[in-house]
Amino acid sequence: MPRFVLAGLLGLCCLAPVAPTLHAQTQTSGAAPPPAATAPVAATRWEAVEVLVFRSVIPSAGQQEAWPAQVPAPPIQDAIYPPNVDSGTYSALMHHGPLIANAALRLRGSSGYAVVKILGWRQPASPSRTVSFAPLPATAAGNASVRSTPYALTRRQSGVQIQGTARLLTPGDRSYVILHLRLCQPTPAGLKIWLPPAATAPSMARASIGVPSAVTQTPPFPTRAYTLGRQCFALDQRHRIYPGKLTYFDNPIFGALVSVRAIKPPAD
Repeated sequence: MPRFVLAGLLGLCCLAPVAPTLHAQTQTSGAAPPPAATAPVAATRWEAVEVLVFRSVIPSAGQQEAWPAQVPAPPIQDAIYPPNVDSGTYSALMHHGPLIANAALRLRGSSGYAVVKILGWRQPASPSRTVSFAPLPATAAGNASVRSTPYALTRRQSGVQIQGTARLLTPGDRSYVILHLRLCQPTPAGLKIWLPPAATAPSMARASIGVPSAVTQTPPFPTRAYTLGRQCFALDQRHRIYPGKLTYFDNPIFGALVSVRAIKPPAD
């Protein structure tokens, strides 16, 4: 979906981030430095991470492209599901930050987009863990504080499901978020997908789809135009995140807005 359309809808300059620093740097005067002392141990930085997943409900969305016939489920090894964490590290946020809350309000008030899910959690900047968008079995979560739940796609709207993972990386004073998401929904009429011969089919790119109807021919493979059934689309991207800004992860069918903000460390 076009970036400028979304920026206009949100009424924010958040999709064209500048590059502020995360932390103020210490400045020194011209006076002689004090005697050398043992440097204090730096406190662990804590972040609140929020991901808003939304989809296009415009009938023509995605019809200018041909999509892969199969999309594998995102890997969930060593992931954790914040809503199932009782307390402490990686527990779910109780309230949305202003950037995500405002974006959700505007998207819900639009005619072309629908909010699928908002997931927010708190975590130390390092070390970082992978976060799941759907409940996980305790064996996959690998954390004693996680209650056991069946692994399933999260349902937010009729027939619409979201699955996948997010991870915050913080090398130095920079922040990056990696998303591996899969959205499954009823197939829009007229959507085209690749149908490579089974014997020569390449590994499918992580980007989509479902169940066939009428046949058309479009390079590089034969395609079918879909009228019924279900499809899955994938979003696999990594972007740098700037404080005070939303970062846009884009796919013609669905996308995500990500916010990372510094928070106070939890009390011991």
